[in-house]
Order: sequence, then structure tokens, then C-alpha cells
Amino acid sequence: MIGLMVSPVCFYAIAIVKHKLGYDDALDALGCHGIGGIFGGIVTGIFTTPDLALDKVNIGLIYGSPRLLLVILMAIVFTVAWSALVSFGIIKVIGHFMTLRVSDREEAIGLDDSEHGETAYPTFMGLDS
Repeated sequence: MIGLMVSPVCFYAIAIVKHKLGYDDALDALGCHGIGGIFGGIVTGIFTTPDLALDKVNIGLIYGSPRLLLVILMAIVFTVAWSALVSFGIIKVIGHFMTLRVSDREEAIGLDDSEHGETAYPTFMGLDS
């Protein structure tokens, strides 16, 4: 059930939220793995049945205990903060050694051609002979 519920959430994050916020995520890692993982964690904290819990204390919210959900929410906040901080640090270090963005022209041409001097899929660009 969780897998069925998370698919529209990830689709919405990728198709709508990404474009509204305007962030650059070519592989949709945030919309798919980030938002999907957060959603999965939250619903796990809500729906964990007593027979699936490691002990009778860590059960889902609908079975009477908010403890598991609160621990999961704290873990999600910590993970998001840690990932953002470390990613920011990595980007800053890499930014001292190389340019992080290509020009608009290079992006329009395509990175295969502008960065590497070749086209990986010529058929899709009408360049095949």
C-alpha cells in the first residue's frame, strides 16, 4: 500500500514542485528518492503494526503510540539537515577548482557535444548519416 501511495507523491514532486521551485535536478533524485523516502518514513511511523514492530513500544501512530513517528520525524530532519550541509560543503570545495555551471549556449547545444566533442545519441538529434 505504501508503494502505491508514494508513486503519485513522487510524480507530483518531480512534475510540479520541481518546476515551480526551479531547482536543477537532472536525475530527479530529490523528487524520487528524497521526497519518496521522507513519505515512506512518515507513513511507516503511522502504520507500523504491533506484529511488525521490534517491540510493543515502537508501534505506529494509528495503533496508539506516537513514539515511533516522533523518532522518525527527528531522523528525517537530521538527515535532511546533514545532507544539505555536507552537499553545500562539497559544492563549495569543488567550486574552488572548477566552474560549476556551463554557459547557456553550451547547455542548449548539449553537454555531450560542448563538453566532450561528441554526441552520444545522434539519431535523436537528427545527426545520423
